[in-house]
Amino acid sequence: GGDEFAVIQIELRSAPDAAALADRLMVAAARPVRIAQQEVVVGTSVGIAIFPEDGGTADELCANADVALYSAKSAGRARMAYYRPELTTEARTRGRLRRDLARGIDGGELELHYQPKVAASDGSVTGLEALLRWRHPERGVLGPGAFLPMAEETGLIEPLGSWVLQDAVTQIGRWRAGGITPPRVAVNLSASQLRRGGVARRMAELIESIDIPPGLIE
Repeated sequence: GGDEFAVIQIELRSAPDAAALADRLMVAAARPVRIAQQEVVVGTSVGIAIFPEDGGTADELCANADVALYSAKSAGRARMAYYRPELTTEARTRGRLRRDLARGIDGGELELHYQPKVAASDGSVTGLEALLRWRHPERGVLGPGAFLPMAEETGLIEPLGSWVLQDAVTQIGRWRAGGITPPRVAVNLSASQLRRGGVARRMAELIESIDIPPGLIE
């Protein structure tokens, strides 16, 4: 794959032998590489599946090694993890959550709650922070910790972040249309949105189309 590869090794006598091989691969991959006068170090995570305990076919072994790889990455990256049967259940749960979130973004299940930011000196409200919530039809209201990491990993953070910006600016427009001048509203952005670029252009388009003062968005 783009940044993944599989190593198939025969004649390993035990699970620790597989871990020793994984450790040698991780050390080799971590050697610095010089690119255009910059020294680059690549981190590596490894998932291990062993025949026949973890699968009787090549497809099963590759799928379960991939599940173990996800577990290694979730534990902090630059690690190795053995496959465990319960990881498959977790992977299926993540898959359902990803499909649910894709549906929820399009189906109006997301909402922003606005938390006041209060000055300790006099108790005045100095701003608002837009906090994302997902009203899941089966699991109830979910905070961002339950789904944002998965959104980052699967690329759903792009449509999710776009929805948040759109809804926050639209809400400011509604308040102003109703005669309310809100304080500055803080909106969280994902690092992946900044890496992808275009955030400033998107914000400018929203501010112009809804006609709000740019200073109302932080």
